[in-house]
Amino acid sequence: MISSSFKLTEQDIANFKKKGFVKLKGFLAPEAIKCLDGILSQELEDAKIAYEDAFSKYKFDMENNEDIEIIQHPLLQSTFAKLCVCSLLYTQHTAYEIVKNT
Repeated sequence: MISSSFKLTEQDIANFKKKGFVKLKGFLAPEAIKCLDGILSQELEDAKIAYEDAFSKYKFDMENNEDIEIIQHPLLQSTFAKLCVCSLLYTQHTAYEIVKNT
């Protein structure tokens, strides 16, 4: 699911520190993106119901095996640890933001 050839760069880390987020192109393998796209298409709720009009975020609860596989992947964990400069990262709820054509 996660591309084994992905390498986190110093520029990625600098962008994360500056902006608080980073887009890691090539992090997920194409089949992972396709899989998550299918899951999202089935599971997304209407934004007006989930978050009101002011937000572009859609609620998505991570409950299936594909999500667990991604979260438990050592490369994801080491990438987050490098970006956040910590060895322990805890998340109780994860959401995706959908932005067309980015």
